[in-house]
Amino acid sequence: MSLPTHITVGSDCQTATGRVLAGISTPFNTLLNRSIPDLAARFRAGTLARDEWTHEAHLAVVLVACREEPTEDAVLKRMRADIKRYNDRNGIENGPRSGYHETLTCFWVRAVASFAQQHSGPLAEVFPLLLEVGGNARTPLRFGRRARSWMRRREPTWVEPDLRPLPFDATNANPGAL
Repeated sequence: MSLPTHITVGSDCQTATGRVLAGISTPFNTLLNRSIPDLAARFRAGTLARDEWTHEAHLAVVLVACREEPTEDAVLKRMRADIKRYNDRNGIENGPRSGYHETLTCFWVRAVASFAQQHSGPLAEVFPLLLEVGGNARTPLRFGRRARSWMRRREPTWVEPDLRPLPFDATNANPGAL
């Protein structure tokens, strides 16, 4: 089966497992013939349009970083700096109510890094699989009893979820599915 390199908003994407992801809302609607590495480069340069900086774009950027950085800690360090810099360049305040969120950044970097350890194929094949397991931005809510406050809280350090343990370590990811 051939997987699409690019996904458009409202399109269906069939993953390698045969699951159809209907109506994906991704930044790829405006990219058309651009690649995931191009999206990551535009994010790092601060030129990615704000309406393209979606949950799916976050996942794509982290996946690229996982392939470019030597360690998971290096990916996390890079994402912390890159998200804050992107926000600054685009007039998004990194404060207690908006902008950078340490807990969500740690959660998604660790989750994507764990996924990336198990899936090393071409991005065009791996990214739809990542969307299949991590495409729901509300996934972290499954791990915290006070999920809304956990998600809204922008603490400077990692905040442990209180409902159930994560399928990966927040400071040292272990392979596991979301």
